[in-house]
Amino acid sequence: HKLAHLTDGKYGNGRSWIASTLGRGRVTVELAEVAEIDRVVWGRDREEKYKVRLPTRYRIDVSTDGKAWQVVASSDD
Repeated sequence: HKLAHLTDGKYGNGRSWIASTLGRGRVTVELAEVAEIDRVVWGRDREEKYKVRLPTRYRIDVSTDGKAWQVVASSDD
């Protein structure tokens, strides 16, 4: 369950990422330049081996400098 699998576009248990501490996963994706992101797609087990792999609580923050962060979406919405 490697972090590199998070954004590789592939699926299956062998291509997944799972936080090492339940309920405490955190990932920072750094883009080369400012970009508009119009959606985030949650994926889970397409092979239907593990039924409980879907975030139920989340928060998405953005920053242009890596210091000041702003919440743009969350499971509270």
